[in-house]
Amino acid sequence: MYKLSFIQHSDLTEGILNEVIRIKSISWPYSYADQVKWMSDNLKDSDIHVLLSLDNTFVGYLNLIQIEMIINNKPINGLGVGNVCTTIRGNGWGTELILLTNNYFRKYRKTGLLFCRDRLLNFYGLCHWKKINNSLLRVSFNNAGIVTMYFNHPGTVRLLEFTGKIF
Repeated sequence: MYKLSFIQHSDLTEGILNEVIRIKSISWPYSYADQVKWMSDNLKDSDIHVLLSLDNTFVGYLNLIQIEMIINNKPINGLGVGNVCTTIRGNGWGTELILLTNNYFRKYRKTGLLFCRDRLLNFYGLCHWKKINNSLLRVSFNNAGIVTMYFNHPGTVRLLEFTGKIF
């Protein structure tokens, strides 16, 4: 049976840190020290580590970043999704990880935002995320080759503005 664990960055233990780095290192082969430095430089204490377990073994990971965005000229406190990865690709764990995380967005009435490569558009689309056309998007970084998607925002997105850094 699948289970999600949500751990605030400020509550991260060495054991959970090791699990996060073990899973991330499969997709992104950076050293342990580089992974720790990235987290230190990019995550706030209030950001959330999400771990997917199957039969008490962690098999997937993503993080949720506290972000501010403006949708249709209205400020929104949302969550950015980053570092989505699993220990084995192609077995449905990534789908399960995103679908279960979607429940978190619904429960806490949060709008999600993610940036991905074009090749992942279908994956996230199957997980009910919606693409934002670049003509409806204003970001503070070069988004050439990057697809922007959102989840759990009621109504039509006519304009999304994000001035933070890419996550």
